[in-house]
Amino acid sequence: ILRIFVDSHIRSGKSKGARPSIHSEIHRHEFFVALIKIAIYKNITLKRKEISKLRKKGHQVTLSIAKLPSASKALEMIYHDFLSPVLENMPAGSKMRTAVGSDNVMILFYDYLTQLSAVFAQFAEESDEEGINEEYLNDSGELSMIPDGSMNCQHFGKFAADTGFVDSNILGRRFSAHGRKHSIMGNRASSSVTQKDVRQIFSASQHDSDDNEVEQKKVADDENLDHHHELMIFSEFLEAVARLGVLKYQTHAKGKDAEKQEEVLSHYECIKLAVKQVCSASQSISSIP
Repeated sequence: ILRIFVDSHIRSGKSKGARPSIHSEIHRHEFFVALIKIAIYKNITLKRKEISKLRKKGHQVTLSIAKLPSASKALEMIYHDFLSPVLENMPAGSKMRTAVGSDNVMILFYDYLTQLSAVFAQFAEESDEEGINEEYLNDSGELSMIPDGSMNCQHFGKFAADTGFVDSNILGRRFSAHGRKHSIMGNRASSSVTQKDVRQIFSASQHDSDDNEVEQKKVADDENLDHHHELMIFSEFLEAVARLGVLKYQTHAKGKDAEKQEEVLSHYECIKLAVKQVCSASQSISSIP
């Protein structure tokens, strides 16, 4: 794997600098090259070696076993066997989209709609009020307001922290609204949700629809906002809460300390825990002056 990583670096003839190593970084196109090399090595090279060993030992190799896949077929096998399951479990993956749109989750959101709306309104209001600092001033020094009924990534991060999704020991760094990279399932060594996870969930919950005319107009009038994906409306907020729940609760510790076992909860159970956490935390948040 390390050899493939190094060999996947693409250097132009005019480029100067240190030779690629295991400590170098690869770009997106080089990552795709690495995937192709892995596919060929795993499904063609290794299989060819296995066939050669069998023949040396005097075993008869049938045509079906001896037939090697093409490079494109090898890459397709890698995608279906390894990449597809990972993509499905990402914050913007198909499993999450299916869960968020299910009847059970829609009913759950409806049952707690009043509390969820109040929490969103509070952090959206903070986003509007605190837009008067330098960060939201345009080049002319004029006030640049965040659209009504929406919150930016920074205030979504504050929401995740105040409601207990993000550990207090990782709150020192600043949340950013830029970048739309998606994590796989965060740091699964624990149930901790990181700031990076929060930013990625903010991004994954964005809708591609331009139906919100007020939001679109505000973005168009604000030089510091390039796209409505930098803001979160209420429906996107609900999806983000669901994703936070799955990320935090899917792997659940069960039993006493000496006999702890990991229990994998369903998406619905995780989302239900997240909704209840938000609603219970909202009472303590609203009491803070």
